[in-house]
Order: sequence, then C-alpha cells, then structure tokens
Amino acid sequence: MSIVFYVEEVKRLKEIIYLIKILKTKYKIYCIVPDNIYLTNLKQYDIFKEDLENIILIEENKSYSLKLIKTINNTKSNSTKLFNFLMQSKDNSIGQLFYYYLLKLNLSFVYKQLKAQFKQIKPSLVIGVNDRSYSYIEHAIYKVAQENNIHIFLPFVFFANPQVSLIKTKNIKKYNLNTRSSLFDKYIFNKFKDISINNQFFYTAYMTKAFYDFGTLPKYPWLVGGGISTSFALPNKLLFELFYKDTTIDQKKINILGDLSYIPLYQSYHNRQKTKTKIFKKYNLQKQQIVIISLQDLYEHQFVSKEKHTNINETIIQSCLTLKNYNILISIPPNMQKQNYTYLEDKYNITILDERLMEILPIANLYIGMYSTTIYWSVLCGIKTILLDTIIKEKYDKNLFLSLKSIQYITDTKELQTIISKLETWDIKQFIEYDYDLLSRDKVFNNNIAANYLDYIEKVINGKD
Repeated sequence: MSIVFYVEEVKRLKEIIYLIKILKTKYKIYCIVPDNIYLTNLKQYDIFKEDLENIILIEENKSYSLKLIKTINNTKSNSTKLFNFLMQSKDNSIGQLFYYYLLKLNLSFVYKQLKAQFKQIKPSLVIGVNDRSYSYIEHAIYKVAQENNIHIFLPFVFFANPQVSLIKTKNIKKYNLNTRSSLFDKYIFNKFKDISINNQFFYTAYMTKAFYDFGTLPKYPWLVGGGISTSFALPNKLLFELFYKDTTIDQKKINILGDLSYIPLYQSYHNRQKTKTKIFKKYNLQKQQIVIISLQDLYEHQFVSKEKHTNINETIIQSCLTLKNYNILISIPPNMQKQNYTYLEDKYNITILDERLMEILPIANLYIGMYSTTIYWSVLCGIKTILLDTIIKEKYDKNLFLSLKSIQYITDTKELQTIISKLETWDIKQFIEYDYDLLSRDKVFNNNIAANYLDYIEKVINGKD
C-alpha cells in the first residue's frame, strides 16, 4: 500500500518529515513537491535524497501559463503590449478574466500530470496540508484523489485564524465587495456571498471562480478542513469549541489527535533537564532562570511598518532587562531572517537561539509570545506565559486565548513592565489544571502522539474510519 504526501509547507516541514519517517516503515511513501520548493528547501534533507524515485516533482516552469508568458515575451509584436497590459490589470474585469484563464490552465496542467501518476502508483491515502490553499497544485491533488475515492487526511501543522485573515485583507480591494469593485468582482462575489464574512472574501474573485469551476472551492474557506478533505486533525477541544463547533464543516471529519509539533515539543519537555544543561553550556549562561522571548513577526506579515515593528520588539526586550536573575533568550520565528536581528545581541547583551522554539521552550521559566499557537506550547509545558497581542487586540468571542486562565493577556507593551515587576508573586498553579483540560493535555501531550496518528491512519487505510 502507498501513501501520497503533498510537501510544500516549509515552515512546519520537519513535522511533516517526522510523520513520513513513521509511516515509511509500513507504507510506500510518495511525495508530491513543486520543483522550486524541492530545489531550494527539500534537497538538503536526507529523507528526500534516499528515495528520489518516490519524489513526484511538479515542474511549475513548464505549466501552460508560463509557456504562454515566455512565448509572448519572446515576440516583438502588439500581442506583447496587450499581454503586458493584461498582466498589470488584476484590479479590473478584463485583468481578472485573464488571470482566471491562466489559473484554469495551470489547474488543468497539473491535474493531467497527477491523474497519470495516481493511475500508476494507486495510493490508498493522500496526506495534505491545507484544503483551502491558494496553491493550484494542492487543489489538483485533491481533485484527483476525490475522483478516485481516495481518503484525504490533513494532520494538524498550523492554525489559520479567520480573524487574522480578515484583518490582513480588510483594506485590500480584491478581497472585498463594495461599490468600488469591478463588474467581474461584483458578479462573482454576489454569486458566492455565502462563503464571505461581512462581504470579505478569502479568495479573489478570479480564484473563487476558477476553483469553483474546477470543483475544489471550499464550502467554508476560512478554516482548514472547510474544503474537500475527507478528515483532518485538531490539537485540542478548545479549538474545536471556539471555531469548528458552530460552522457548516462536517464534524465527522474532525479528530483530536494533537499538533505534530507536540512530538518534538514533548521530547524536549521530557528531556528538559538535559536540554537545560546543554543550553547553559553552549551559550555560557550565567544567571539561574530563563525568559524566552519570541520576536513578533509583525513587519514580515505586513501588519505594521518596519519602524513600529522594531519599536515593539525592542520594548519587549527592554522590559525584560529589569529581570536581574534571568537570562534573556530570543527565538526568531521561521519567517524572519536571523541576520536582520543579530544586532540585538550586542545592543542588549542577550542571546539569539539557534534552536527552534519547540526544541528549547520547556526549559523556560517565563515565555513572552505573540498571538500564535506557541502560547499553547508554553501552557502545556507549565510555564508562566505572557501573550502580547498587538495584532487582534479586540477581545472578541472566538479569541484563541481568552479562555486560558493561567496566562497574562495584554495588548500593549506598556502593560508588560507591570506584569514583570510582579513576576515572583505570580502563581499559575491554581489555574493550570483548568487550562490543561482545555488543551486536552492528557490526550495529546505524551509519548503516544506519533502512535495516535499512526493508529488513525491505519484505520483509514483499512476502511475502519
């Protein structure tokens, strides 16, 4: 029996690789990878070097649309001028129609390629990342799988908060239906109003139409699992209660199996004393306790200007300098370039970690993070946790973290110093068990996470789920 993985989500690649290694002992594994991702990110990993014949490379540079672009750009004619005009006209109806046809060509190109591949390898299961993706490759994979009655399973590798998506696209014309929308936008968005939130859309109009025509438009694109996947995993019951319980998503698809990142996180937690000794020696740490600050990637997500982004992060560090018995360790999120922040070490006499957060977080006495599921990691490890939320700020009903009682939730850097000044008297013991229950700690944070995923996948393949 064989399993097909779609590998593109580079940010959580190591967790996907971990799952591949587990399943590889029992099943033939094939990995569908865009060629540009493989060449730039995957080739370095041994697992992709070992079984090159099992790597299905999708050669994006050979797609119909790019062939068309190259052909026209190589000619000196009026068609080149017309083409360039269309490429720059995404906001009007003509441009939207043009991009709609380009996307359709790409979907068709990859679909035909994968249809032939699936016929040859006959997979029993497809494991993807995101069934409300912008990637035409992922849409094509799910289309072929659905047509062949192949189960599509999405392990939990990230949470896409609808509120964050709405904030990001609030002022971007192509995601909103209003009086300034083009005729094409108005026609498509009015037709698909049922998948919008207050006239805001997850996809642009041309994407919405292309994915609908292709048969893969999610019924609820704001959450992973809202598309044509057969089943998917969640990390805990809190996420289910807050976001999934009252949606149109079929609840039979949902399985609380934990986050794949909990596998290395728990290993680190289990070995935290050894890790602590190693880290103290490696970085020559002199103080007894540790605060880990995860820098806020606000500029990288285009939430704020670079100046404001720098000011927020440096204010967090400055607040922690008053902790005289704490080593200040900085964790750089995956989408931030470490070299852009090394100046902080000299400026504030702090340490920027080489290790990923999940490999080192359990040794912390205090964790300061932003609006992300790393807050869950910290609570699961029983660490004093401060969430500095400079993104959402509004304490709306479906806030990911308001239900947690052991954390300090603040929306302004000015509040940080007050909390830090009272750190020694802050006791989380009376609240932590309540939070453990919300986060399904007994079920998902142990040595059985990998086994739980394996058991579920085996049930799917054997037709018992």
